[in-house]
Amino acid sequence: MRVFAVVLVVLMMFSGCSTAANLETVADVYDVSVSSPVQNVAITLPEGAAEAVLASDNGDSYYVCDGFTVAVSTLAGGDLARTIREITGFEKTTLTVMTTRENGTKRHTCAWTSLGEASEQICKAVILDDGNSHYAVTVMCDYEVAGELAQEMNNVLDSVTLHVA
Repeated sequence: MRVFAVVLVVLMMFSGCSTAANLETVADVYDVSVSSPVQNVAITLPEGAAEAVLASDNGDSYYVCDGFTVAVSTLAGGDLARTIREITGFEKTTLTVMTTRENGTKRHTCAWTSLGEASEQICKAVILDDGNSHYAVTVMCDYEVAGELAQEMNNVLDSVTLHVA
């Protein structure tokens, strides 16, 4: 009887152990996910637009046109709400964002107003999302001349495309 009790205790102790062990393995090759390269933004500016007044190493630039300004910036992709907040200063839920797809790239457009140095500003933005980065082009002008410059600003926004460097 004692032998039976000892065997039963030993069996109960081993019953909680699993025969399949999860082992961590080491490989000779480090698997890095491939991401698409950062692309360049191409826009068509109206005649008389100044060369990039401000430009940075990461491709961000700022142009002065006759009556309005154009800002081009590249941001990390993934979080559209964060990008919209950085570009507009507003939360995505407070703006009407229209999304379309063009040549495999998502195109988000929105408009808002803000207070400028001299008067109220009318602002429009296009954000292109290639799945890796967000490429934003923003046009801004004074409220008083927005009607006169609407077509020129729309032409700039309609011309926004991406190309690999």
